[in-house]
Amino acid sequence: MDRRIRILIALAPSADGAHRAVARALRDAGAEIIHLGESRAPEGIAGAALQEDADALVVWPDSAWDADGIAAVRAALDAFDLGDVPLFVAAPANHPATPGRVTWIDADRDAKAIATDVIGRLAAAH
Repeated sequence: MDRRIRILIALAPSADGAHRAVARALRDAGAEIIHLGESRAPEGIAGAALQEDADALVVWPDSAWDADGIAAVRAALDAFDLGDVPLFVAAPANHPATPGRVTWIDADRDAKAIATDVIGRLAAAH
């Protein structure tokens, strides 16, 4: 029996509620969703990805999370030997640019389009 894709969702402290609709759309597309919640240090996010055996991580930042914060999450994943876990950043088009080995997804799109994008990229990678 094939295991469902496990996607960990982490939120910045003041992220809006749109992540809930995306989580539902990802679930409806067949993914298992692990909702980490908000206000975690990059090491805590990476540790949760390791503990939960996540296939991907979707970070839902707010305007206070800059490119350095996203890079710190990527570095923490690498430190936990999770360099192969895709990191998606769901942010509006005006969010600061993200560093390499991070996939930016436009959070201004509807939830189903975001979920389709994430699932499609994960399927293409495997």
